[in-house]
Amino acid sequence: MIGVYFSPLSQRLLALGLALLTLLLCFNLIVAPLLGVISADRADLTTLRERQARLEAARAWPDASPVPNRAVTLLASGHASAIKDRLKVSVEGYARAQGVTIATLNVDLAARSGSQSVNVNFEVSGAHDAVITFLAAIERGRPLMRPIMLTMKPIAGRDDELAVTGQYQALAVVQ
Repeated sequence: MIGVYFSPLSQRLLALGLALLTLLLCFNLIVAPLLGVISADRADLTTLRERQARLEAARAWPDASPVPNRAVTLLASGHASAIKDRLKVSVEGYARAQGVTIATLNVDLAARSGSQSVNVNFEVSGAHDAVITFLAAIERGRPLMRPIMLTMKPIAGRDDELAVTGQYQALAVVQ
């Protein structure tokens, strides 16, 4: 058998190389998977923080008050014109605040099983974000309103602008 002998410097370099190889193997088997788990947890934490920020923003919204147990507002029939005027002024105010153009706006009382409901019909146009914010303001206003029909179309030749035809029913009953 032929013996192979290394000088002391070569032995030290070989031992150092083996130690580095062992450390690299440990890193790949232990530390790298842990880093993957930590980064996934960090992404989940970021998502949860964003969700919490949105919830806090929604709670801080000035018109965000809880829906009462009875969401339907009862209104006296003698005040029908005042109710119509109030809703019309509110919708016009929401449009003005967002820079949305109102083409038509009608507030009508519709007969419904012995009482009347209040319907708001409109056609508006404007920048996409402004129109969406306008619609959100209508739904947050008082009395509460729900969409019955809503049609959104992009305006030809104008980037990022919408034309919306909508019909909302106020959650109010005139008796």
